[in-house]
Amino acid sequence: MVNRSLSRSISSVLLILEFARSRGIDTEALLTGTHLQELIPFNPMQMVNEAQEFRLLENLAEHVDSPFLAGFELGLNYQLTSYGIWGFALLASPSLGKAIELGLRYVDLTYSFCDISLHIEGQEAIMVYTPRHDGLGGVMALGRDIGALLLIQREIFNGEVPRERVELTSSEPDLSAQQRHVLNGLAQCPVIFNAKRNAVVLSAEILDKPLPRANAVTLAVCEQQCRDLLATRQEWQGFAEQVRNALLHCGLGSSMERVASYLSMSTRTMHRQLAEEGTRWRAVRDDVRLGMAEALLSAGYIQLDEIAERVGYSDLSNFSHAFRRWKGLSPAQYRRQQLDKAL
Repeated sequence: MVNRSLSRSISSVLLILEFARSRGIDTEALLTGTHLQELIPFNPMQMVNEAQEFRLLENLAEHVDSPFLAGFELGLNYQLTSYGIWGFALLASPSLGKAIELGLRYVDLTYSFCDISLHIEGQEAIMVYTPRHDGLGGVMALGRDIGALLLIQREIFNGEVPRERVELTSSEPDLSAQQRHVLNGLAQCPVIFNAKRNAVVLSAEILDKPLPRANAVTLAVCEQQCRDLLATRQEWQGFAEQVRNALLHCGLGSSMERVASYLSMSTRTMHRQLAEEGTRWRAVRDDVRLGMAEALLSAGYIQLDEIAERVGYSDLSNFSHAFRRWKGLSPAQYRRQQLDKAL
């Protein structure tokens, strides 16, 4: 289930469809449930929403042997020019570290379906990927987003970037020996399975390496355009929706202060803007938590205590109390109700 609603360029959809055609996959089958048929003939200036693009990835995942490997290969088609002004801003950055910092600041201008963060651990710089979605579509999105990062790094440096390794939480049997050989070749570094995280690991010292196309004037212009474009897209959805998206990014257990900080404002300002739209922090937070809880309960296979943690509660008891307040029945009763409807 996709919860983020920022509009995005149709460019990624076109890349996915082209990748599928190159593998002989029927376009009509991929468009099932996406409502993208309504946009045909496709115009490069059109916008789509995240739910449409993710459904397209889910459909593609059903037509390939290894969703992760196919996603990884798909990601290697996402050249910097695919991202518009965001890509040019990265190219003009003074160093890889500054490019990553800028890229993460405006990541909502990309096509990522993962939450991405940079961590420095000793002599290593680690880009950690946290998928926002489960299922085969989530696996394919993870592969695509990691593959896209490797291509971006190569284009920024105008050549290959020395990488330490790629870490994946999936088990090694998910890929055949031949598929793993292909993956190692594409990554051009060791790929480690059964890891505790999904990550691309670099030497920390490379973050300070100057980029060949750095240009302070171009960077300033591009960054201003990134700010303007992001603000425009956020205005389309209203402030309450911005808060919802920020909460999903920061985690459903995040405090009001944490979310306000993510939105670069004070809690007082956030309160005021929500009030102007006739709502308040608690109502927005509970709405997001309830929507996520209903989706996870309807899935049928996720443990209740795990659901409680995912939606921001410290224990199952507090979650059950809140859910009963929202819906008038316990999480277990709601799950049984949904399962009965599905029969």
